[in-house]
Amino acid sequence: MHRSFAFLALLIVLTVLEELVVGYLHHRTFADSLAEIGGGTLHQAIATSIILLLILIPFFAFRSLAEVVGGRVLFRLFFEPRRRPDGTPAEARSEGA
Repeated sequence: MHRSFAFLALLIVLTVLEELVVGYLHHRTFADSLAEIGGGTLHQAIATSIILLLILIPFFAFRSLAEVVGGRVLFRLFFEPRRRPDGTPAEARSEGA
């Protein structure tokens, strides 16, 4: 969680800097440039930040999980079909059922 919040803070700072540079290039005042952040209102900026946080939490959770179990193991868990102990695919159904 702390990585998600730290990266969110970095994204907010970089977004503010981007808006200030774009405003400077378009000959706008700093106040006008800052008003454009996150859609123009405080509620839209908060909503944008929450959405970014909801994206960052699973991103860093899976990165941390990959550090613990290994990237290849994590990939296999998600993308390779599971096998039964006898070697047959888990999706295979028995003929008698």
